[in-house]
Amino acid sequence: MRLHRFQLLISLFLVTFPLLGCGGSDYEGPSRAAVSGTITLNGESIENGTISFQPRSSSNRAAGAIIVGGQYEISEGKGPNMGVYDVIISSIINEEEVPVIDSGEDTGETEMVGEQIIPSKYNEDTELKVTVDKSSHQFDFNLDSE
Repeated sequence: MRLHRFQLLISLFLVTFPLLGCGGSDYEGPSRAAVSGTITLNGESIENGTISFQPRSSSNRAAGAIIVGGQYEISEGKGPNMGVYDVIISSIINEEEVPVIDSGEDTGETEMVGEQIIPSKYNEDTELKVTVDKSSHQFDFNLDSE
């Protein structure tokens, strides 16, 4: 599956936006939790990608991290609040810059395209859900491509 720049930017936004302004000393909301875990696809570690915890309640904050070597970690100050979250996992490979073609004409602009290796049931149409509470801070995801 090929993704265009807009889709790549949306994926990046979903992970980086929750991190902006989070975890500062002026934060006075509900307590946050450090979360970490591993991510595999068909039994193999995801070498790089992103993970985002999107709250189901408007009173909670989103959190996200970069996946490196099949692992992710979010510190307590930037982690999710206690509550239920949809989890979005993305990993894009073979990124390349290509010309933008409009009505058969090269616009002179370029965009980044790549291949999303994670099935949409784990990102765009996520089926992943976790509950962060005082005893649950380790979330491992063993994904399959079927």
